[in-house]
Amino acid sequence: MEYRSLIDEADRAREIDPRFEILHWTPEYRAEADALAVYTRVSAKHLAGDPATASLYAAALARVSADDRHGARFLLEVGYARLLRSQGDLAQATAHLEAALAAPVRPPALLPWVHVALAKIAAEQHDRAAVERHAEAARQAEAASGQRLGAAAAAAALLRY
Repeated sequence: MEYRSLIDEADRAREIDPRFEILHWTPEYRAEADALAVYTRVSAKHLAGDPATASLYAAALARVSADDRHGARFLLEVGYARLLRSQGDLAQATAHLEAALAAPVRPPALLPWVHVALAKIAAEQHDRAAVERHAEAARQAEAASGQRLGAAAAAAALLRY
């Protein structure tokens, strides 16, 4: 009887947090948080309107590890592109968005939105072929993600310009 209650308890212990709803740290979570901390800091400065943000993005990009397993390069390139676009520098924004596409790790839920951003820039430049190319890439990336993100619809709307 005592042996059976231990087994029952062990079975229950395996079911305590099957959806990871209880906060806990693992070495993998720590490594990801450490790798993305620089993006979090620079992004906060960007949102606060810090005038040094461009140089912070450039410096952070220069320090991204060659072994970027968590997508820090992707996030920094996209953040820098947003800053440049808001300043009206569409050429540099495009270059950084394309660099994000070339990053070794590209989060599937964010990838389609990079194509939408490139399609928006192309629409502003009246480059119909680029709008079509990035709209299709956004559709494919969203389909590959297995999620409904809204990027495909946003890209399709750009085709009606």
